[in-house]
Amino acid sequence: MTDPRQPGLWHLLRFAVSAGQSLRLRVALLQAETRERGRFAGQGLALAALGAILAVAAIGLGLAAAVAALSAAGWSLQAAFGLTAGGAGLAGVILLLLGRQALARAFFRRR
Repeated sequence: MTDPRQPGLWHLLRFAVSAGQSLRLRVALLQAETRERGRFAGQGLALAALGAILAVAAIGLGLAAAVAALSAAGWSLQAAFGLTAGGAGLAGVILLLLGRQALARAFFRRR
């Protein structure tokens, strides 16, 4: 007579089938989540690109307005362009250094 506390062959077989089904369901769920994240990433990239295009246009219009304001204030057109380009270049370098510092903190943390 077999001990009822010991699992029989039928129990082990059912357990193996259940484990296989569980594994298939987990893989299917992982694939669905990956597809969804990929779709969200694509949408986010498209929105970021559109935002970058609009930001470049806004910066260009702002720089043109600065040149027009300096020219209307009595500066020569060359001086207005030079001051605007110099200011934009300085702002770009500052933003570049701040971004580099933020990336260094994010990726190269010292413990």
